[in-house]
Amino acid sequence: MFAQFTYDAGGPGAARERFQLLITDLVRVKHETAHEVALPSGSDWGIDTFVGALDSEVFVWQSKFFPTWTGESQRANVRQSFSEVMSRAKNEGFAVHGWTLCVPCILPPAEQLWFDGWKRRQEQGNGPRIKLWNGSV
Repeated sequence: MFAQFTYDAGGPGAARERFQLLITDLVRVKHETAHEVALPSGSDWGIDTFVGALDSEVFVWQSKFFPTWTGESQRANVRQSFSEVMSRAKNEGFAVHGWTLCVPCILPPAEQLWFDGWKRRQEQGNGPRIKLWNGSV
């Protein structure tokens, strides 16, 4: 399905943008106040879609258009995005109560094992609740 998505979008870059819009639209089904942020430089503070207010608390959906999940490259990308939003939350004075990773693929067993362990480590203490929306959701 997402191979066709990429074809219809005209390439991977456009597919990434459309995937993010798709996730925002899906979140809006339940949370009509969901929206996106972006700086002119393309930076988004590790936030693609969020519900809440950046001066208090938010729930974040991070869209990663990974048609396949092969390993360390995707892991590093996820860690960087999560680290950025948590750092921005600390510096800007808002709280992240939930963080959902959205990918169009289904993770191989070893990568799902990595994600489950990473999720558990991030949630320890006062970390936000982490979820995964994958290609089967």
